[in-house]
Amino acid sequence: MAFEEYIRRAILTGRTYDDLPARVKAILPLNEWRAKVRDFCIQRGYPWATSAARHVCGEQEYYEDLLASYRAWARIFPYHLAEYVCRVQRATPFRYYCEVLALTLREERPYDSIPNFTAADALRVTGVGRNEYISILNACKAKKLMWRVNRAIAKDLLPQVEQELRLEPWWLVAVANVGETEWRELSQDESDLLKTACDANKGPHTASRFDQSLLRALHRRGLVYIDVPVGPDDRFSIPPLEGFVSNKTIDASDSGSDPVEVLLYSAFVASSERIALADLAGILNMAVEELQVAMSVACRLGFATRLATAGDSAPPSTAGTPPRLPLGSAGGGALSIPDDEGGAAGVSAGGASASATPPPHLRPGSSSGLRGDECQAAIAVVVDSEATSCLMMGALSPGLKRHAVSLFEAGRVSGGEVVSELLRELWASYEAGKGFEGEMRRLTNYCAALATLLEAAQSPGAGAAGTPLELVRKESLAGLDPSAASKVMRHAYCAVLPIAPLPGPPLPLNPFRPGPTNYGPTPEAASPWLQLALYCASGMGPLSLVLAAGQRLWRLPPQLEHCSHALLWSWDPEPRANMEGPPQLVEGALLLASLNEMLSRAPVMAQPLLFSEPVGSDGDAGGQGAAPAAAPAPAPEVELADVALPLRAASDAAAGDDGAAAPPAKQRASSRGGAAADLPPGGGPLRVRAVHRRSGRHEEVDLPAAVVRALGRLGLERAVGYLRLVRVTRGGRHGGGGGGGGGGEPEAPSPSPAAGAAGAAAGGEAAGQWLPLAIQQGVPLHNLQLCRDVCAAAVAAEFLSPARRAQHAISSQLLHARLWHLIARSGGGGGYAGAGGGGGGGAGAVSDAGPETPASVAAGLGELAAYAELPPGNLLFDGTDLRPLDLEDCQQGIAAFCA
Repeated sequence: MAFEEYIRRAILTGRTYDDLPARVKAILPLNEWRAKVRDFCIQRGYPWATSAARHVCGEQEYYEDLLASYRAWARIFPYHLAEYVCRVQRATPFRYYCEVLALTLREERPYDSIPNFTAADALRVTGVGRNEYISILNACKAKKLMWRVNRAIAKDLLPQVEQELRLEPWWLVAVANVGETEWRELSQDESDLLKTACDANKGPHTASRFDQSLLRALHRRGLVYIDVPVGPDDRFSIPPLEGFVSNKTIDASDSGSDPVEVLLYSAFVASSERIALADLAGILNMAVEELQVAMSVACRLGFATRLATAGDSAPPSTAGTPPRLPLGSAGGGALSIPDDEGGAAGVSAGGASASATPPPHLRPGSSSGLRGDECQAAIAVVVDSEATSCLMMGALSPGLKRHAVSLFEAGRVSGGEVVSELLRELWASYEAGKGFEGEMRRLTNYCAALATLLEAAQSPGAGAAGTPLELVRKESLAGLDPSAASKVMRHAYCAVLPIAPLPGPPLPLNPFRPGPTNYGPTPEAASPWLQLALYCASGMGPLSLVLAAGQRLWRLPPQLEHCSHALLWSWDPEPRANMEGPPQLVEGALLLASLNEMLSRAPVMAQPLLFSEPVGSDGDAGGQGAAPAAAPAPAPEVELADVALPLRAASDAAAGDDGAAAPPAKQRASSRGGAAADLPPGGGPLRVRAVHRRSGRHEEVDLPAAVVRALGRLGLERAVGYLRLVRVTRGGRHGGGGGGGGGGEPEAPSPSPAAGAAGAAAGGEAAGQWLPLAIQQGVPLHNLQLCRDVCAAAVAAEFLSPARRAQHAISSQLLHARLWHLIARSGGGGGYAGAGGGGGGGAGAVSDAGPETPASVAAGLGELAAYAELPPGNLLFDGTDLRPLDLEDCQQGIAAFCA
């Protein structure tokens, strides 16, 4: 590998064979060196004149090998090399794609084997799509013996004339090398057109200067070819992808991968109408010339539209230097595949600012503008691939599928008219699917939830009227380098509103660095650390055990011995396939095996939900939970309810909604502002409306005052998301806190294992009380009613206004600081390294002794990590306090996890 890397760098720097050291020449013959140089340059699409290939082979030989390799790899036609390929070799896209299709037919490969952009361009030029390809292949196979003997007949069944050429007025016309015989066969008008196009003294020869029918006729005969000029100051919009073919996506590490295709995917997700091409190249850490080639191909295929400039009667600023010019010169980067090792490994953002003052672009009263231009910045609604699949499968309106394809392939849906059309299609699909049941009803409800979210972001009451709105796919952003993704969001958006839950890792946005307002979680807030912070700040919550990674248990801890079911939350940063997020509900019989399997990858937080009584006097001797004893009382039940955040606006928003599936007009009318939902006099519980998880209906719940105050201390009073509550109700007996013991009760002063999750509340709270379970930041789409509540609460709080965004920025810094304070007090960063735990109380003081402002810990946060800090030791939250936990009697080996 080291030798191959040395050879690669030698070729990139333009070294010749004579410049190599003698020890390299001894093991690398001259012929092998020449082959390596030629193959390397062909694979990356370098022009011969400016690459190392000019030292090892002739120009004609090089381009002949390049076209043969491109056909074998089924790459896009090399438009950036048209100066030689089209002018000298007289190759045309039509003949090239016919040969590609014929080769694919001869090998009887499926149509899906053709890469996406190659198939789209072949469809544009030849008119052969998926159905036509299958029909031609079936016709070939029908010839039986003739097909087995002579597979060249496939070329005879392909189209003989190219499709009508689409021309834009600003495209350039160039003339190929015309032979004497061909010149004599031209008409007077055709010869005049060629003479005019050859005259360099008459300025750029745009397509608008010539007769379109004559131009198309000459193009079909290969006498002229078209250049699509792209300048560094040009701006582009990405419309819905029409004519895109969803086949296979080439891996960038594949030897046959097309560098243009790799660049196109990056440009689609990162480009914006507000960013010039040169700025976009800087954001993506690539050469401007490389991006010019990619956007030129995108405009040619109709997947990008160049926006009009001030002098649009004239061609673009680089009309005289189209992207077919050499890209491998010293002044510009060569067209190459992005190197996996070249980018930054993490987010280039840190906690340099130690002040609680928001960044300048978020200060109230300031002119909104990143670099003074935030008035043109957009709001990004970030979804995942699950959303695109739901849109595709739930598309009951004609135009919704193309928007889903654009979102999946291009990674973005942008533009005012496009988003308005998407909204109409979403509501049309929802109306058409009201009569369905089961999975189809869930998909149509998902469409309605997404439409509700988009309308809320565009609502005048949200405080961002007139701000552009874009739908962004998270996986497309994750395909960029983290630093590039951070730059894209920082330059293009003023606010980022993700759905909840969003698969990990979280978006690379640092609350202590300039950038858009992030209504989603940071890596720490996306982990169980946020739940522990809420439990400690409120002094109540379910019994929770934090188990460090790397250890193996030979028996369950006493707190889990007799539980029949438990929730497992992992710090594992890998994306989740399920829509509902990380918590896994595990039966008691499988709990030990599940814990050991999960602990081999990451720390786990276990929360026992239900307990079974031991059988007889020796029911606790087995280590794991025994079989539940028959009891006349009804079995205990676990209830879950979701409360919309922002909490202070949620009660007012819920009071103005009847909870029914109202039409869009009523949903917009319900998004009105209201007074703050303050705590009742005397500090009693706050009555709010929640969505019951089992029934899906509204239910009034009493939210403990300690939880309300904890949300404020953690900076979550302005968060957009929902608070999940849990309650265990029992039939013949109650799981009250601090009550009688059951078998296997730990020696530490914690509640009885038989008390259940609800009995772990502070101070012996009554059974059946609602306890905080988890917080999700973002807008949920899996539950339509909850999505409406969250959107109504957010709009009532004017969450997108500059003042509210500035307040949210400060709250995000406060939350981030308190989470790191909890991590430090729990042993993160070297403060607590023992797996078995030490003395009491060290981490328990977190609930009352947190930092008052982000400034107290911001200076020590450093760079924002891609993933959350992992707990180094075992911890126990017993309903009131978080403290170390000694599990020496249960461990088969101490925790030794290396991140």
